[in-house]
Amino acid sequence: TVTKALSGGEKSFTTISFLMALGDRMCVPFRAMDEFDIFMDSVNRKKSIKLLIKYATERKKSQFIFLTPQDISGFEGPHVRIFKLRPALRGQQTFDGYFRVHVG
Repeated sequence: TVTKALSGGEKSFTTISFLMALGDRMCVPFRAMDEFDIFMDSVNRKKSIKLLIKYATERKKSQFIFLTPQDISGFEGPHVRIFKLRPALRGQQTFDGYFRVHVG
């Protein structure tokens, strides 16, 4: 398949799959993905997040960080922590009270 023919969501899912396969060959303590779901529709986004959480929880020697500007509510679990930024206030100059933490 020519990658130019893939939609944005298909490219994102392919990239996630490739990184998971590559990750099994690397021994690193931290792994991070930024805006991995930005071009996905809601169905594939949900599948991808579940797949990534399953993948991450099976690899207990590494910590995973997934950053997304989209809502990730509903994916809390025993090994999942969600940090959500609150909207910035006009004139805000510190990060006090800027994070909400959800622990499943």
